[in-house]
Amino acid sequence: MWRYKSFRCSIAVLFLLALIVSALYTGSTATPQGQISPPDTSRAAADTMITRDPITLIPRKMVNINVVPESLKDGRIALTEKNAEKVFKDYLEENINLYRVRPADLKMISARQRQGTWFIKFQQYYRDIPVYKATVGFTATEDGMIKTYGSSFHPGIDLDTEPKIKLPEAVEIARRTYKTDAGRSYSEHEATLLIYHEKEDSKIRYYLAWKFLLKGKRPDPRQEMYFIIDAVNGNILKSYTARFPGARAFGKVQGEIYPENPTNPPIATEPLKHSYVDIRWAGRVTTDQNGDYSQNLPWYFWIFRKYRATFRLEGPYARVQDNVGNDYTATRTRRKNRACDHTWTAADRDHINVFYHINVMHDWFKSWLNHNWVNAWDNSSCFDAEVNHADNNAYAGSPMEYGIDNFARSSDVIYHECTHNVLYYLYGDWIGWPDANEEWYAFDEGFSDYFAGSITEDPAHGEGWGSTRTLDNNDQYPDKNTYFMDGHDGGQIIGGAAWDLREELMNLKGDAVGSRLADNYIFDALEYMATLPRDYYFSDPQESNLLSCLYIAYDNNNNLNDGIPHFFYIHHAFRDHNLLQAVILDKDSYDVSTNTIGTLTGGDFYYFSGSFWANNWGQRGVVDLGDIGNVDLEDVDIPITGYTRFGVAAALNHTFVSLAQTGEEGSYIVFRVNAINAGGNEVVIEYLYRTPFLVDIAWICLRYPYICRVIYPCDKYPFLCEPYVVLHEEELLKFKFRHELDRVIIPVEKICQYVIDCPGCGPRGLCAGYEFYFKNMEEPFGIEVFNSQGKSVVSNMRDIRDKKIAFRTSRDERYFLVIYPGKNTKVDIEYELPITGRGLAK
Repeated sequence: MWRYKSFRCSIAVLFLLALIVSALYTGSTATPQGQISPPDTSRAAADTMITRDPITLIPRKMVNINVVPESLKDGRIALTEKNAEKVFKDYLEENINLYRVRPADLKMISARQRQGTWFIKFQQYYRDIPVYKATVGFTATEDGMIKTYGSSFHPGIDLDTEPKIKLPEAVEIARRTYKTDAGRSYSEHEATLLIYHEKEDSKIRYYLAWKFLLKGKRPDPRQEMYFIIDAVNGNILKSYTARFPGARAFGKVQGEIYPENPTNPPIATEPLKHSYVDIRWAGRVTTDQNGDYSQNLPWYFWIFRKYRATFRLEGPYARVQDNVGNDYTATRTRRKNRACDHTWTAADRDHINVFYHINVMHDWFKSWLNHNWVNAWDNSSCFDAEVNHADNNAYAGSPMEYGIDNFARSSDVIYHECTHNVLYYLYGDWIGWPDANEEWYAFDEGFSDYFAGSITEDPAHGEGWGSTRTLDNNDQYPDKNTYFMDGHDGGQIIGGAAWDLREELMNLKGDAVGSRLADNYIFDALEYMATLPRDYYFSDPQESNLLSCLYIAYDNNNNLNDGIPHFFYIHHAFRDHNLLQAVILDKDSYDVSTNTIGTLTGGDFYYFSGSFWANNWGQRGVVDLGDIGNVDLEDVDIPITGYTRFGVAAALNHTFVSLAQTGEEGSYIVFRVNAINAGGNEVVIEYLYRTPFLVDIAWICLRYPYICRVIYPCDKYPFLCEPYVVLHEEELLKFKFRHELDRVIIPVEKICQYVIDCPGCGPRGLCAGYEFYFKNMEEPFGIEVFNSQGKSVVSNMRDIRDKKIAFRTSRDERYFLVIYPGKNTKVDIEYELPITGRGLAK
């Protein structure tokens, strides 16, 4: 007995020691001054960034996973739609300590491949009952390497799954909310039993509930309602209208097909493609892109001289009906071997216009974005629409409904509603509706405007009405905590940022290439976001957000940490709408260049106990510039010294500079604290990623086009306009020419700050001029200096090895040093250019 007790006591002691070690490891007593080891991430890359759910603590988002599931044998077995469910369930089972998700509770609901990327999505079930808005999603490369992961999985559900309130009782409870007899006669559709959840402070409450739609025999968007009703006590947990309003446009029209602005003549007669023609006794044919059709007639038509053709405003991709569900048809009879033509015309031509433009939108989505047109409500390839409803509005859904004439006559409105339906299919629901004043609803409206503007190449939406929206705007995002906007207004912010990005890429790549590049990447980003947990935000790294998904979409080598093509275009497009904001919580580590939150380790800096730290691996230092007012972050002077890795206290309205993490030397993050909560465990920052030397020549070409017209033939040699990195060490510039026409463009004040250590030598500084010395250069180079108007202030000097240049400056003017190859200078070789200098006093 004594030995047994001793052994039992030893076990207890070991158990207590294990608990203490575990508490220390999890960071509950972690000391910021020391190095913090990264957690065991099992089958995930070392630089994987993980964001955890604040309540369940399971991983909510993961990026840079970069592993191939073991079942694919390191890529020797192909990932396919047939094996995707087993591959990812096995992977989750093998790494259950990391993901904390039960694969047995998941059912795959989609596996789509698009442009070399797999999008895999699972629905969570509890005892074979779906959990509301609970999904797990992966993206992976074509060969199966996992890139990102998103989860809204709910662990620990414990409910009786036998409903005490039966479906007919729940339906009757919902009917009693209607004040009209018609509403009380509505029938239920799409009924399902599910697990519904609500957040209550720091916990989640679960309900067994019925979800269903109540509607009448004819669609009525003002009365149709979805209900979620507690299946235990009959309480209505949530109800909302089945449809949400789309864009508005008004105008008097003339003609079969109206122009983009329906008040502007001329009216056009256009061919109707994708339209069914029924030939009696000979079957159905579909018109081609030119509106032509052809069908062989049976032999017995040699006896009968005539045939009858019925024309329909219906086809494989669209069907248009009137407001009571009647089809539009027209029948004609012709002699065999003679053309049977038909032109749709009427005093009210709205139905023709809607049919025409739905088909235009279908073809654009297919050819431009490689997206298959799917009606999410019946899985067909056809969108239904009804026209001439009495509502002063337009509605997406099935069928789409168009109210008084102005809506059906606006191509913008038709494209807008079609995009709603496309996004509904991607997300399995509306992105944000019915949460009408939240950021996630703004995605519904903003990107329906965006893709309507893309197809028309016009940022204005709804011309002809007199009160239009436009994506070419400067609308500003307030912040996450005060955002409360109608979806159309909020959509102007995020849609405007996307449009700015589109225009910058068009300037960079040319209209055709740039617009297609932007549209595809934005659509890809929306598809990435659909794999993440709801709800969705513009840019907040704590949540599923579009900015992070854009970075992932633009990534070209499955490694976000080594730079993202067109990063600065995305960055500045969002910045122009005040969208570069981040909510940072205690123990959060923030990586600016990927907009990702981790825990303590990784990233550019982290927030701990009211201070910004940078003493973990890869982090390099933070400095507080104090309260310098509302100086534009673009214009903040970046200090060369004064950085510390060991805690800089956060202060409201103070501006800070962080050195970018290892691998991004030469780059800085300038950020300002806009809010600190009462407990000091949450800060809100606005930020801007800055470089001491220009990293993207094309960006400066946009800001200072005169320079590029003189020295940089981006339009003729577009491959030279890709991002260009200039590294530096003491008294050295490192660079590489990629072509004999290449140019390295460097703001002179940045060189001045580095080699002269003169922060005051910026465009508003006190220096009257500069002197620079280039000595003992290993190869002959050309060197020139331009101002921002494109005027050369130091003459062209080609093939020099040693040179002193000097020039006087004008106040508030900017100057750029341009370096280019000599006659015999080799390309694709890294050069080190020795440079010293001084500022000339006034």
